[in-house]
Amino acid sequence: MSGTLFIQEKKGKSVTDRNVIGVVGGVGPYAGLDLVNKILNNTAARSDQEHLDVILMSFPGSIDDRTKYLLEGEGGNPAIQIAEIIKKMEKLGAYYIGIPCNTSHSPDIFKKIQSILHDSNSKVELVNMIEVLAQHISVEYSGAHKIGILATNGTVETDAYRTYIEETGNKVIYPDKAEQALVHSSIYDKAFGIKSVSSPVSAKARRILEESVEHLVRKGADIIVLGCTELPLAIHEHELNGYPIIDTTTILARELIKAQNKNLLKHGI
Repeated sequence: MSGTLFIQEKKGKSVTDRNVIGVVGGVGPYAGLDLVNKILNNTAARSDQEHLDVILMSFPGSIDDRTKYLLEGEGGNPAIQIAEIIKKMEKLGAYYIGIPCNTSHSPDIFKKIQSILHDSNSKVELVNMIEVLAQHISVEYSGAHKIGILATNGTVETDAYRTYIEETGNKVIYPDKAEQALVHSSIYDKAFGIKSVSSPVSAKARRILEESVEHLVRKGADIIVLGCTELPLAIHEHELNGYPIIDTTTILARELIKAQNKNLLKHGI
């Protein structure tokens, strides 16, 4: 029955007792599916029953565009809609929450989400994807100090990465203005962008991103961060031309697994 969610009782215990992982989908829709897929892929499960409980709520029509809000003031703050989805998931048992959208981690949105949840006495643990990404780089790539970021205009122009990256002693490198326009088009263009052509991604979007990686390397980047959760749909490799590629969705997936049950986290990425 459409719109109905059934909670199965098993031996007197419901799934709501198990600190479920909650995924805010719809930002964009394929990014939510990608996060759930990577939670599965990074879980050391040997049977259906050993996999972690996950709730994915994907309501794309209910969440205003994050970049348009940040740069053009269009629509309301998406934080309000995202927080409402988190509260719905919490009622179903979700505790560890991930938002597979880098732009949603821009301060104007992420801090508002935190504020709304705090004011409503929510008990969820909201994982900050950019913060854990910065920590991952500082530990696993200690020799890298210049971090290239490929992301939407909203993430870049609100400088969402700088604080967390610089706290670890590293430096953020963004594309030049003209190159950034191309990166943004690879995500948003109605004809070939990833949001329009997702499965599979268009050859043009992939080509733009490959060239943008080379652009950041020429600017001195030691590693490249896919700072938009749509980008891993186009770039699956762990490195391009010898330079490490870091997928924020995978980092978020592994952090959610570790929070729920660290013993089920697969070794390595």
